[in-house]
Amino acid sequence: MLKDVSILGLARILPIGLALVQSIAVARILGPEGFGALAVIAAYPALVFGILNARTAEVTTRFLADFDARGLPDKALGLCKVAYAIDLVVAGAAVVVVAATAGVVAPHVLDDLRLAPLMTVFAVSFLPNALTPTSTAVLAVSNRFPLTASIEAGAATLRTAMVVGFVLAGFGVPGVVYGLVLGNTVLGMAITAAAHRVAVRRWHRSWFRSRWTELAGRRREIARFFVLSDLTALCNTAIKNVDVLILGAFRPVSEVGFYNLGKSLTTQLLVVVSAVRAVAFPRIMRMWTTGDWESLWSTVRSHTWRLAAPGTVAVGALMLAVVPAIELVYGSDYTPAAPVARLLLLQVVMLLLTLWVDMVFLAWGHLRVLLLARALGAVIVTVGTVLLAPRWGGAAAASMLLLQQAVSAVITFTWMYRHRGTHRAEAQRRASVHAGGRS
Repeated sequence: MLKDVSILGLARILPIGLALVQSIAVARILGPEGFGALAVIAAYPALVFGILNARTAEVTTRFLADFDARGLPDKALGLCKVAYAIDLVVAGAAVVVVAATAGVVAPHVLDDLRLAPLMTVFAVSFLPNALTPTSTAVLAVSNRFPLTASIEAGAATLRTAMVVGFVLAGFGVPGVVYGLVLGNTVLGMAITAAAHRVAVRRWHRSWFRSRWTELAGRRREIARFFVLSDLTALCNTAIKNVDVLILGAFRPVSEVGFYNLGKSLTTQLLVVVSAVRAVAFPRIMRMWTTGDWESLWSTVRSHTWRLAAPGTVAVGALMLAVVPAIELVYGSDYTPAAPVARLLLLQVVMLLLTLWVDMVFLAWGHLRVLLLARALGAVIVTVGTVLLAPRWGGAAAASMLLLQQAVSAVITFTWMYRHRGTHRAEAQRRASVHAGGRS
């Protein structure tokens, strides 16, 4: 597994470097106010999409890994078709909602109302992006991580080239938005074409010829997972995007720019964390499907320390270097972003230490517990930021993000510890069924 993590992680280092170059160019040319306006333009469509989003990526990966391990290609292809359909419908609805409401929302969060139509333009990228979650799940279950990595790296290179090129050409904030939309379109189309080819080879036909009826016997379970995932995604979206909109309502747009810079620096680190999740979760799901309890927990213990320990050390070094790094790369005008960056780096540390918990919960099928943790986190971020941001600004918002991560960790760890015995018995039952099926 470490080999696949290394391949995907190293491949995502290139996009991180490119994103850093893109961020530096955009921040220096647009200045704090333009950079803050860009954050608000992206935050509102992302919030709308998150409210509607069914979060199909992890649910699709879960059931695809299950069907693949059981040798059920018809069900795997049927799930692919359903997941693509859900994502495209949700993305289309999000574009319509943003187009209808951007004119009402923009006056409350944007100083320059001429930029309001860019919210709708940015939302258009949801359509090609809607193809990515299921396509990524197909490639992950098929262990095609080098292919995923090459497509992501190529799309990131093109996206950065277009964004930086448009900004240098003087197109300003609109240039950034157009570059992002075009880059995301290329990624969505390329990864979907690759996933279709891989699925045909692995499961012997196209998902275009599959039907919802092929999921008979599992449809209610799958539908329940999608609903719970949708609610969890809603909470995650509130956590990730509402803070920027609240700051935009209460604080100057330049301060939103400082906050967005600190947040973007930590977001790039999460890309590497996502590589671990993309590789590990299909394997954890297979272990749970076959009832291999000892291997599951051996994997969790081993790779938690192999990845979390060095990752924590690296993040600690970044916390020490964040002020001179921001002044050197972005300029002294962006120094106020440093406190936010440090607080959010602590959140990255907590995520590294608890990364495996969410994957085990999803494999077990206990999304209600995750939903409870995320819902409470969304309340903490929203209410806390509304109450504290008018006075304390970005530092308050970052503190609320850190607090919700801590609360979520306490809830999930406590529940897992109290119910571990029950799931050990379930794993033994699954192992017996799997052994009987092989014999």
